[in-house]
Amino acid sequence: MKTTLENIRYNKNHHYKLLLENISKYIYREKRYKIHFSLVMICHQEDFEIDFNKLTNELRESDTLMKINDQLSCLILDNTSIENYVKAAENLTKTLQKLYFKQHFYISTISSQEINHNYLEMSNKLFERLEYSIKNKQYNNVIYQDYII
Repeated sequence: MKTTLENIRYNKNHHYKLLLENISKYIYREKRYKIHFSLVMICHQEDFEIDFNKLTNELRESDTLMKINDQLSCLILDNTSIENYVKAAENLTKTLQKLYFKQHFYISTISSQEINHNYLEMSNKLFERLEYSIKNKQYNNVIYQDYII
C-alpha cells in the first residue's frame, strides 16, 4: 500500500490538471481585473473525511472548496493579497482544529502574486510545500515558503 506522499507524487499530473481546471475563472479574473487569489492544500489521514458542509459554513461565500481525492482538498481563496493569504490559511487551520480536534492536517499555501501568471508553477510549488510538510511532519502548521532540503 502506498503512503500518502507516494500517492501525491504518483497522481501529481492528474491533481495539476484538476486544480488548473478549477481555478480557471480565478485566473481569468486575475489577468483581466488584477484580482489575486490564493490556494490552500489540505491533506488528512486516509481513515478520515472532511465534512464539506461544516467547513463551507466557516468560509467566505466567494471561496471555493474542492475535493481532489480521499486525502486531499483544496481551498481557493478569492481576492487575497500577498499580505493576508497566510493569515487566511492560518485561520483555516484553526477552524479545522476546532471542528476536528483529534485529527492532523498538512497544509500548504501559495498566492497567485508569487508566480507571475505561471499557474503550473503555482500548482507545482503548492504540492512541493505540501510534500515538505508531510516529510517533515509539520502537521497543523501552514507551509507558505519554499525550503531547500
